[in-house]
Amino acid sequence: MVRAIVVVLLVTCALASREAAYHAWRTEHKIATAPSTEEQSWYEKSSAEIEALTTASPHATFKLNAKAGSPWGIPRGTLSGSASLTYRYFTNEQIETALNTSVDWQKTPDVPLEGAVTRIKNQGACGSCWAFATVAAIEGMYKQKGRSLSSFSEQYILDCLPPTVGLNGCQSGDIRTLAQLLAVGNYPLPYETNYEYLSYDNTSHACNATPVGVAKVSAAYQIGTTGTQALEDAMAAWVYNYGPIIVGVSSWQSAWQLYSSGVAECPAVPMNQLDHGVTIVGYGVMNSVPYWKVKNSWTPKWGETGYIYLRRGTNACGLRWINTVVEVQ
Repeated sequence: MVRAIVVVLLVTCALASREAAYHAWRTEHKIATAPSTEEQSWYEKSSAEIEALTTASPHATFKLNAKAGSPWGIPRGTLSGSASLTYRYFTNEQIETALNTSVDWQKTPDVPLEGAVTRIKNQGACGSCWAFATVAAIEGMYKQKGRSLSSFSEQYILDCLPPTVGLNGCQSGDIRTLAQLLAVGNYPLPYETNYEYLSYDNTSHACNATPVGVAKVSAAYQIGTTGTQALEDAMAAWVYNYGPIIVGVSSWQSAWQLYSSGVAECPAVPMNQLDHGVTIVGYGVMNSVPYWKVKNSWTPKWGETGYIYLRRGTNACGLRWINTVVEVQ
């Protein structure tokens, strides 16, 4: 009888502890929605998942961030890159030169394009990652022209481009279709300060055609290879010689959602399981592990101050499938 009472008390205490931990997590991350059984279930699954992730990615750390109460591990393919773009190739010599160095557009002093990355932004509840990823690349290429680092408008892309198959506002987007449309059409992006982002709450807005366009995309490509070249090596050559790369990833994987720091391993997935657009802004080697430095749009509170480092050369999270690059006038 006494043993039974002790067991009941221990179970009760454990449940109370779990409940307290869940609500403490909500408070820490200022979760605005009401608590739910489903959210708590995902929070507890995330807590258990971190140990498995740490084993699979010994060079990375993971944590119960603001995404810990969201579903993961469920494949979804809301991002696409179906448009056919002209290939951009590199010689073996160009690739070798790139692989013998490292690039960080955000902060490396000896790179001419240092300072070509704007602040980490916040797409909110809107599925506009495809616009944020593309704008980040445009901002880098604009700076490459010798101009001041400037932040351009994602909201303009959501509001003012003509109805186009594959571009579905806050629901989904095709990054290659967007890049191609910006290249062939007359849609220069205005400064963000003149056309601010409003779709945090997953709402659509009418186009305000008043702001003057500034950054005009002149061409869009995808990286190609010849002979025995590896695609990710050729992608490094673009980053080294020109600038950022727009890519799609499978952010539904726990390795992405719960990432905190270091170089993460993230299983490759088929192209039809990509759901999130992001921007490669650098590469290098950390603790003998080759990596991509990737800019996200989930606020600086996610990941490593808004960035994630993914193992390079493994098609981590499927990032090489729909690589897209742009040039700016």
